[in-house]
Amino acid sequence: GLAAATRLVERRAALQQPRGLPGIDIVVLDKGRSVGGRCATRRAEVVKPLFWDTGAQYFTASDARMGPTVAALLATGHARVWSDRPFPTSLSAGTTTAAVDGAVCPPTLVLPARGMNYLPTFMAERLRAAAAVASGTSVSIALNTEVDSITAASAAPGAAARNAPVPGRRPWAVHLRGETGPPLLADAVVLTAPVPQAVALLDRGHVAVPD
Repeated sequence: GLAAATRLVERRAALQQPRGLPGIDIVVLDKGRSVGGRCATRRAEVVKPLFWDTGAQYFTASDARMGPTVAALLATGHARVWSDRPFPTSLSAGTTTAAVDGAVCPPTLVLPARGMNYLPTFMAERLRAAAAVASGTSVSIALNTEVDSITAASAAPGAAARNAPVPGRRPWAVHLRGETGPPLLADAVVLTAPVPQAVALLDRGHVAVPD
């Protein structure tokens, strides 16, 4: 979710506003107490601060679009390489796959210096910084916010074709668990939860999912 939001902000900024385009509001929803999902880290103060990861243990950047984020983490000392494989010099170009003796090695393993949760925390900071200088763009991150279902606006309440948006209206409604007020309305929804969870949100909203 953070990566998708950052990409949207960056692409928006590249359009060199203003160009008569309407402003956009980006909302990132996370049901946890902090950003990160499975990038979970526990902390304790004993003789010195201790960190241990209760979710993912490391990450890679096999997707080239993750390369600049990893490069920034390494350059600022907020991450280190956890692998005996050579780290590529082309990281800034967006790759973490090294070639040794003509053979392509698996992606390099990377660890944030202060636990895995620092990766999404760092990404959230970069997202806010990018939005601060992007004209006509606002970003908010809502924590402790769980989505119950996603519905599509229909011509009439309870209509069978719930996946047919009404022209001129924001087509998607995001219903939050435990909330009795109106849903969040959006022109587009990006689902980054695991597929079973994402499909369940759409099923509860009676949105048809292609096979």
